[in-house]
Amino acid sequence: MNVNEQAERDVPTPPLRPELLDDMLELFDASPSPTRRASRWRSALLAGGCVILSMLVFFAYGGLRDSGGPRPVVLIAATTAGSALITGLALWLGAGQRSMLARPARLLLAVLVGTPIALFAWKVGWSAGFEGAMAEWPERIGIPCLQISMLSGAGPLFALVWMRRHEEPNHPGLLGAAFGVIAGASAWVVTDLWCPVGHIPHLLLGHVLPLALFALAGGAIGAAWLRLRWSGEGGERPGGG
Repeated sequence: MNVNEQAERDVPTPPLRPELLDDMLELFDASPSPTRRASRWRSALLAGGCVILSMLVFFAYGGLRDSGGPRPVVLIAATTAGSALITGLALWLGAGQRSMLARPARLLLAVLVGTPIALFAWKVGWSAGFEGAMAEWPERIGIPCLQISMLSGAGPLFALVWMRRHEEPNHPGLLGAAFGVIAGASAWVVTDLWCPVGHIPHLLLGHVLPLALFALAGGAIGAAWLRLRWSGEGGERPGGG
């Protein structure tokens, strides 16, 4: 053993401050980890509630209607199924967990930016292949679609934030914004199934704008409710970090 190694071993380890240990123990006691089975049941119940709420909104606005225009069944099936797959991928990428921490920031940014682009491109790409599917409907500028999107996306945003409340120490605002986009994407599926209009200005107002609004709301809510809550004076993180 050389002199440096001996010196390192002779240096006493600084004792853990009692107040830091108390804070950590109090935090763990206040946030007991649910069992895996309980977490699955909670997730299933919240998901089921969101689906029921979205369907209630869908049928309250008339359900699946005869479009009165050039939107054949194959177009409805293609755009709705594609938007559902994109939403599922965004949910897996943005909300999936392998540990207590959220996905990396770069992945959340990809969800935040890529999801609206993918949904819009999928809708326009399919609509462009059918004659009249992207025609303007002067009497339908997109307000009902905006309403349906906001109503059907509120539940998923609440569920995602509730499941991860006070658990994210690194980027709670970014995680909340990603949750907002995921919620808006789930609302897109419902709205797309209901809406027969493929005109781009209509899509931007009634379909894309809600994703931006949910991202803003999710970012603000996430910063307040997803941030890891440390006990102690002022709610500051133990150790001053």
